[in-house]
Amino acid sequence: MRRSQAFSIIGGLLLIGGIFFLRGAGAPGDENNSFSIPSGEGWFYEYELSFVGEGRITGSYTVQSGGAVELFVFTKNQRDAFVEGGLPGNEFHTTGTAGAFDVRVPGGTHYLVFTHTSSNYGTGKNVDLNWQISGYDTMATIIGVVLLLAGIGTYVAWYKARKREEAERPAGAVPAQDIVHFSAPPSADPSRPGVSAVAPRVVTPPPLAGPGGAGAGPPPPAKGPRPPPG
Repeated sequence: MRRSQAFSIIGGLLLIGGIFFLRGAGAPGDENNSFSIPSGEGWFYEYELSFVGEGRITGSYTVQSGGAVELFVFTKNQRDAFVEGGLPGNEFHTTGTAGAFDVRVPGGTHYLVFTHTSSNYGTGKNVDLNWQISGYDTMATIIGVVLLLAGIGTYVAWYKARKREEAERPAGAVPAQDIVHFSAPPSADPSRPGVSAVAPRVVTPPPLAGPGGAGAGPPPPAKGPRPPPG
């Protein structure tokens, strides 16, 4: 029975964890970040985002020092081509010392990439970014689904273990956790096995106190003689 109870507890914890991750996977994310792009051609700063189904990336940025930057939103293939030095297509692009973006993307992995402009890579850039993402995060969704399936599987195992224990129990037997052990009270009947006999005892009451009472003891000594009148 303890084993089946352990299955029940573990299954409940897994289900709660799965629900927690799935709720978090679909919750909108809101972040404020500051970052730097070192001076020199080829340097960039990126954020990797992954969605189950359609997602949305919105926000704004401001360059605090160093001049204008370029912002791209890439798919994974576009980003790989960019890293290799190519000029790939993109899902979004803007340039300047400040800007805003609002991009809807299909399910999959996407990249938010900041880099120098082609004419201004000689100075480092310090950038403030405020952005939000909406959609189901891939990793959190996978973890949530795995935990839910594990919880359901554990509950199935608990149910089977409980049924097996019930089938193995003799007919009419009381489950172990329902048995209450107690000691029988003492009895004067020696014929009952396992029970000690208690011999009867006669208790004599104590003598009553006070004059005239039974067993009151000797009377107090007399006072007198009384003197004659007058």
